[in-house]
Amino acid sequence: MVKTSRDNPLHKQQKKRKKTDECDEDKEAEPPSKKRRIDDGNNNNYISPPPMMNMPASPRTMCDNRDICQYDKGCYRKNMDHFKEYQHPNKESNESNVIRAKTKTKVEEINKRRQALERAAGINKEKQLKKAKEEFDVECENVQKQYQKIMDKAQNEFDEKLIPIKQSEQFELEKIEKKYHPH
Repeated sequence: MVKTSRDNPLHKQQKKRKKTDECDEDKEAEPPSKKRRIDDGNNNNYISPPPMMNMPASPRTMCDNRDICQYDKGCYRKNMDHFKEYQHPNKESNESNVIRAKTKTKVEEINKRRQALERAAGINKEKQLKKAKEEFDVECENVQKQYQKIMDKAQNEFDEKLIPIKQSEQFELEKIEKKYHPH
């Protein structure tokens, strides 16, 4: 088996150290003309941060000490050791965006289905309430008719029984009248 420079741990450390040293040199070598002073109007001068050219695709890459793969977005390697050794911020960002877009599409589809079901449920509810109201109105009429029928029967029965009672009362009062007031 042939050993490559990638498999050499010493090579990795040197590469990381070189990358870190280059970053430190860039910071020190930045001419003062690139650092802009901003006056906030209160005679307070602030130094603006340097412009951000290559923002990492993920917040994780800011703390990541791995080297960035030279192919990044165009890398076709699938070996996990390669991903342990190299960052792929643009590829990671692209894949994350694809997943988010697919998820958004699926959520929109199920949301449309939910809205359609809610509309159908609303229509069904209105129909059921209308039908129930009609049935209720019919039942109210039937109850009112039944009530009126019972009330009429009660009144008729009362009237039928009242007549003999009143006649009996009249007869008894006439007897008392004749007894105490003879002519």
